[in-house]
Amino acid sequence: MTRLGFDTETYLNLPAPKMVCATFCDEEGDKSLWLRKDTIPLLHSFLDSGVEFVAHHARFDMAVAYKADPTLLPSIMQAYDEGRVRCSMVREKILALARGELADEYESGAKRNIKFSLSATVMRHFEVDLSAGKKGADSWRLRYSELDNIPVEQWPAAARDYALDDAAWPLAVFDAQTAQFQAAGGTGSTLPDEHHQTRAAFWLYLLSMRGVRTDIVRVNALSDKLTAEYARINALVRAAGVLHPKMEKGVMVWSRNMKAIRARVTSAYAGKPPKTPGGKKTAPEVKTDRDTLNAAANRQVVDWIEEQIKELPQMSGEEAASMTRAISEVAAVKFDKEHEQVYNWMVLKALGERSGVEKVLNTYVPVLYSGTQAPIHPSYNEIVATGRSSSYEPNLQNPPTKGGVRECFIPRDGHYFAFCDYSYIELCTLAQICLWMFGRSVLADAINDGLDPHLSMAAEDLGISYAEAKARLALEDPEIVAQRQRCKARNFGFPGGLGADSYVEYARGYGVHVTRHVAKQEKEKWYRKWPEMRDYHQYFSDRTLGGRTFTLVQPGSGRVRGGVGFCDGANSGFQGLAADGIKRAGWNITKECYLRDPYRNGAPPTALYGSAPVLFLHDELILEVPVETAHEATHRLSEVMIAGMREVVPDVQIGTEFAIAARWYKGAKPVFVNGRLAPWEPKKKSS
Repeated sequence: MTRLGFDTETYLNLPAPKMVCATFCDEEGDKSLWLRKDTIPLLHSFLDSGVEFVAHHARFDMAVAYKADPTLLPSIMQAYDEGRVRCSMVREKILALARGELADEYESGAKRNIKFSLSATVMRHFEVDLSAGKKGADSWRLRYSELDNIPVEQWPAAARDYALDDAAWPLAVFDAQTAQFQAAGGTGSTLPDEHHQTRAAFWLYLLSMRGVRTDIVRVNALSDKLTAEYARINALVRAAGVLHPKMEKGVMVWSRNMKAIRARVTSAYAGKPPKTPGGKKTAPEVKTDRDTLNAAANRQVVDWIEEQIKELPQMSGEEAASMTRAISEVAAVKFDKEHEQVYNWMVLKALGERSGVEKVLNTYVPVLYSGTQAPIHPSYNEIVATGRSSSYEPNLQNPPTKGGVRECFIPRDGHYFAFCDYSYIELCTLAQICLWMFGRSVLADAINDGLDPHLSMAAEDLGISYAEAKARLALEDPEIVAQRQRCKARNFGFPGGLGADSYVEYARGYGVHVTRHVAKQEKEKWYRKWPEMRDYHQYFSDRTLGGRTFTLVQPGSGRVRGGVGFCDGANSGFQGLAADGIKRAGWNITKECYLRDPYRNGAPPTALYGSAPVLFLHDELILEVPVETAHEATHRLSEVMIAGMREVVPDVQIGTEFAIAARWYKGAKPVFVNGRLAPWEPKKKSS
């Protein structure tokens, strides 16, 4: 098979800019440069003749080629399916993961701040510095648009050389990576899981290229609401003295008054506040993190006050802060509490929420406004340490859960959003791991019997039958809903190895408030419910005694993760397996959306043809689907997601939950009208 180094030079507009030229380099070192008009027929020929491409940012270069000529896409995706697109950046991340140097951040390693650009990768393998040619006013890296359609022989030598070298270096890096892999005991040139991660990088890039739009009315409303809330919070915490002014470079800024904050936290915890562990040279200090501040309050009292605040008319921050204090006086009487105690809870909660409100205003709102004019193109990194992906600029895999950010996103005209996510998928993958490790799993048995693991545990806690719990959940019985939520915290928190102290903080994210003592009791309940989990945790404990680390081989994919500690190991298997499944599903979904004959078998297009993935969360895909075919497309989406996950989870039942809507709603439910899916809308609050 012929192997060619491949690179493109482009205009600067992202995510898939206009191609100016492409360069190729064969394994003998012969390099060639072609203008766009000549590159397209050449790519058709190379793709159809079985050439293997090696590029350092393959997802980008192949997307540029697709944008230059959309008829290339079937051949590009076939080359990916056949393993003929090799990405030296993806390979470098897989090797870094095996050394224990890949982080859960989009482009860096946790331990050595690993970078994955071509310059950084060449420096790491060859100690050759390419950065000089990529920086400075004279660098051609960002100037190729100036040369568009100009004959190559008229180009400056520096522009030609830069482009040609960018096709040669990936081949050299590829060979160095292969040598490193083989020196560690590997065989051949294909790294474990390279094929699937390389495909994931491309379909995630196509998703980013498509982009997603936002609604100006909702963005304006969100901005106004958060601006007013931020003003109220600032007025409240400044009046309470937990922020104080100071001059920085001639500008007055408000910073935390740590002495006042610690005093208020100590008071809120009745003189026994949670403290930091301390160190050799530092004494334990009163905790002042957001979780500690939020947990200090009596939820019933604070929630009641916040409901009253929501009903306030628009007013200045100072007026709203004054009203908050007045409402807290009413709450103190209503709930038979000391007023200063109630007021202190509100101050601490406001302080805890301040940074979150500020982040949404400063980070998300400007991006949301941009989406009203042109699609937002979030970036995705196909692999982090656990095997999952990550999102950045902006992070739409983990958008703020409060504040209405999600609801600002809308599909293009003539489309609905189709939502499909897996049902408790990381419990399914955990059960599969246990079946492989021990040959048994009570959790797997429960799922395969059609039981909801959270509801099954909740029913047991309440001493009722599963059938009764299921019937009451269907009626949204508050007791069942609350107990199932409590069990979700257990089922998603304890598998990764959380201890009692960590679980107390983790559970708060589910709205569950427990003491350290209760956390210990709940972990024992969890062990009794799923007895294989004692063996599961013991397996990782035995390998990490005394702070040791070990190397984990990911079940299913064979991906290697080095430097693994107890919690890393306990989490990585089931999180990585779930990620592997949805990445495989995402590839087939993307093919069905974009290709008339996605499996090259002559069959007609599937119901997904003409739809497009636009958002990817860790266990959920969101597509834009045409209104006319939304019903069929959404059901097909569910089928392909299940099939993709079954490739890596063969022994545990996989289920999905799906719905359609006219904007992004968390918790959308399926609605049927005359037997067909109809868009879900949240219930309007009764006046």
